[in-house]
Amino acid sequence: MSQPIEFFASLTPFFAPNSSSNYGFITALTLGSHVFAADITLPRPGSRQSTSSVGLIENVTWNGVSTSHIDVEFWVSQTTQIQLRALSQSATCPTSIPAIGVQGESYSSAQKQWFQSLSSNPSPIVAKLNTGPLGVEIAIAAESNQDSNGLKLFHVQMSLIPVVGHKATLTFGTALGSSISQAWGSS
Repeated sequence: MSQPIEFFASLTPFFAPNSSSNYGFITALTLGSHVFAADITLPRPGSRQSTSSVGLIENVTWNGVSTSHIDVEFWVSQTTQIQLRALSQSATCPTSIPAIGVQGESYSSAQKQWFQSLSSNPSPIVAKLNTGPLGVEIAIAAESNQDSNGLKLFHVQMSLIPVVGHKATLTFGTALGSSISQAWGSS
């Protein structure tokens, strides 16, 4: 039985070290043949290490049906926003996504530690951009949000559909040591 999945994240943990909000990364992104750089480097919440990523996840929603689309909203750098906009506005906008990696973490206040709450196997997964009556479904904000350190981030929305012949298992952690794993895609 499929179960709808929603992972909501916040940018707060990256800028407020004591925050316990969910956070997530786009660890890899390739659109057509264009590989986007992991050009956002921020301290990893609850750690002294920094992490580089293509984007910071705002939310991931999926109805749980293996052949259904997954909606992903995330924040990217100005460089990535410019490249995405150019690709999406080209007459031959690619729809293939040979690689998109997602990773999320949540905080357990009972155990006072972070745990993985969003992942895929394999990682990154293969997908395709959903196309509707108006073409490719990708929205890129023209205006940025800027934090107090001067980091400009641009909002992006994508609707992903599975590619025939590629299967992945998406895992969503519901609590420390407890998770839901569901198949996405078909053989």
